[in-house]
Amino acid sequence: MREQLLGYVLGARDEDEHAQVEEALRRDPQLQREVELLHDSLDPLRAGEGAYEPPVGLAARTCQTVETHRPTPASVIHTESIASRGSWTLVDAMVAAGIFIAASLLFFPAISHSRSMARRAGCENNLRGLGAALTKYSENNDGQFPLVPAQGNLSTAGMYAPTLVSQNYVTDQRTFLCPSSSQAAEASQFVVPSVEEILKADPTRLVALRKTMGGSYGYTLGYISGGNYVARQNLRRATVALMADAPSLDDLGSISDNHGRCGQNVLYEDGRVTYLHSCTAKGCNDNIFLNNDGQVAPGTDQNDAVIVHSSLGPSQAR
Repeated sequence: MREQLLGYVLGARDEDEHAQVEEALRRDPQLQREVELLHDSLDPLRAGEGAYEPPVGLAARTCQTVETHRPTPASVIHTESIASRGSWTLVDAMVAAGIFIAASLLFFPAISHSRSMARRAGCENNLRGLGAALTKYSENNDGQFPLVPAQGNLSTAGMYAPTLVSQNYVTDQRTFLCPSSSQAAEASQFVVPSVEEILKADPTRLVALRKTMGGSYGYTLGYISGGNYVARQNLRRATVALMADAPSLDDLGSISDNHGRCGQNVLYEDGRVTYLHSCTAKGCNDNIFLNNDGQVAPGTDQNDAVIVHSSLGPSQAR
């Protein structure tokens, strides 16, 4: 599989090979790191990359120039004499520049797309790992997932992370960071706080802890049953969301910022992870970031899943 990684990064694999590499990346963290290393190694080639539109008619003029200067026996001799002098004409430089620009327009977008797909696969793999941890937690806690308390310092969706870490369901804290999120750039500084630290935090410190403690992902609130706020049970349903890339704080209830606002990976109760380009799963009318009343608040019933940002809890949601 490793011999296919460079072709994958460059977007040079066919559809089946590309899918095989992505599947391997989901299962193998070491391959993910190797892909990231390849991307980093190719970064210098992108130093001159810019979001510029090529001049109108550049491709046509380049082709015409190449055609006009197609080598003939005489011109070959002329070219060889130029080479022997070690100099280029202006036309030679223009042709070379045109070829370079045309290659860049194909090469750099392929690198960018492959890198984005690798990070998305890494993000999906992290969510799958968190899903396994949450499933184990539920199996040891009467079938219930970690509850986001209704009040107090622990009343924030990000509490799922300290809960899993403190009870050793997750040992690698990098699992809480989506590779394509802004937090991933500061992974070395990311630390999941302890429950004791959160309980003792003053108001200012508490706000800072809540904002980052859940990493790059959002977690589900409980729901209202008989007028009471209760924890979500693990019924292993394929259409009830449990976690996802964190929704945007600037526009609550909207697509995550983690993947350039193009969509988000979503983890469901049954452990399945899928990528949604909207906030609603295919074949399901439940918006994963809003409850049935259109609010960022606890679900209205056990089938109404609401995933909120790490910094929000049942009383802060709106």
